[in-house]
Amino acid sequence: MFIPDAQVKHRVNIDHIKAAGKMMIKRKPDVVVVIGDWWDFESLSTYTPAQKIGFEQRSYMKDFKAGVRAMEAFLRPMEKYNAKQKINKKRQYKPQLVFTCGNHEYRVDRLVEQNGVLDGALPRVEDYLMDKGFTVFPFKQAINVDGVNYCHLCPQPLSAGNVGRAHLMLSKRNSSWSTGHIQILDYAVSIHTPRLHGLIAGSFYTHDEGYKRGANDHWRGLVYKTNVKEGSYDPEFISIDGLMEIYG
Repeated sequence: MFIPDAQVKHRVNIDHIKAAGKMMIKRKPDVVVVIGDWWDFESLSTYTPAQKIGFEQRSYMKDFKAGVRAMEAFLRPMEKYNAKQKINKKRQYKPQLVFTCGNHEYRVDRLVEQNGVLDGALPRVEDYLMDKGFTVFPFKQAINVDGVNYCHLCPQPLSAGNVGRAHLMLSKRNSSWSTGHIQILDYAVSIHTPRLHGLIAGSFYTHDEGYKRGANDHWRGLVYKTNVKEGSYDPEFISIDGLMEIYG
């Protein structure tokens, strides 16, 4: 189960996230990958002057708690299921939980780098997620699961940029990649075997972003993969509307 950028902020709708939690416990995937930018951390935007960022602890806490509230909602169906299974002395559902940090989560690292006095003073996304059973990977660090590389973005092999199209992942990296970061749905599969898959899905939220005024009509949803083996899989693209129709 692949979950693109949720970009949770204070007072945005999270009904689709609750629905994703219901879907997870219904289908019980072996692996759940949250590709990053789950938190928005709008108070730490680079458009906010550095002098102001260092003293916005209250805004940081609001941003942090917003993402926590959404993650609690996502995991609640699984926690309720496992509690019931434990009482009945039956097998609990324990998927591999993976979180690859995005550039929005990296905003916290940048904040601490700019303001050393905050080191250790703020609750960290990584600590919270590990307490919830996630294995957490830093921004731009990929994890390979069953032959597929998961990372918030796909780094360019010879530069600091990222590969922004699915078909280019196949030619530039010669391996299967699944990423978020860009608010598109872009998917490519190689013609020849071994079958390589490139996937970019960067939007799992219902709100519109002000900076994308006039361009908020991108695809929004999650991706469910079956028959995942050696970098190949069968993808199911589930829009938020389709998700809500079944699990909302």
